[in-house]
Amino acid sequence: MMLLLYKLAIIPSLLVVALILSSMSSYTLITLQHVEASSGHHTHFKHSNNNNFFSTSPSVAVCCGWDNKFAGGQLTYNIIGGDTSSRQAVVEAMNEWTSNVNGLQFTQVPDKSNADMVVNFQNGGGGSTAKHGSGIGSIRSSGHSYSEILGETIISASSGLIDNAQITLATTGFGSPLDTTQLKQVALHEIGHALGLGHANFVGDIMAPAVNYQTGAISKCDINAVLAANQWKLVDSGTSSQPPHLDHVNC
Repeated sequence: MMLLLYKLAIIPSLLVVALILSSMSSYTLITLQHVEASSGHHTHFKHSNNNNFFSTSPSVAVCCGWDNKFAGGQLTYNIIGGDTSSRQAVVEAMNEWTSNVNGLQFTQVPDKSNADMVVNFQNGGGGSTAKHGSGIGSIRSSGHSYSEILGETIISASSGLIDNAQITLATTGFGSPLDTTQLKQVALHEIGHALGLGHANFVGDIMAPAVNYQTGAISKCDINAVLAANQWKLVDSGTSSQPPHLDHVNC
């Protein structure tokens, strides 16, 4: 297991992603209040203070695709907890993905045991102080460097095929509630992971690791990456699942 924490400029209310790789792929979306240090191996991005902050040509990573549960073109989801506006933000994010990806359908079900994807909310308490204790969890890297997790997607996958996904969304960050638009944006990002996407390596995409650089909308590149992740169904109209042939899609 390895933890990758990307080094970014000091930007207030910044969202960035740390990726844990194992038999259970876990993506965490983090709010950084003050970033000073980075740790881990195979760092994908270089630090810069301009919009050329990423070092490689634009692409969206593909990690995996859905197994035969997706044979009918439908994935089910269940929402646990949350107030009316929070739940509506998730429903809107699900609907936005289905309206953009031809052949994809999400259906909400009342029982989590029958759901392919389960979405939970966490209201805070993840940190040790009020300064950084509102999200799902918090990390102190070094010195005055604090980060706070706002979203997490855990994918259960075998041989490149997803069996289920668990999404957790925070409703507050650094003591401030996330409004419906912000929560929907985090949900869009996390649902992208649940569909088999990794991260965009360029600014201005919903799958970019920093929310400051996200547009809040699903891009054509994101759509193509979902199609590549689930090509056996969405492109080839197959009945037997196959892992993705690509590990990224160029934009």
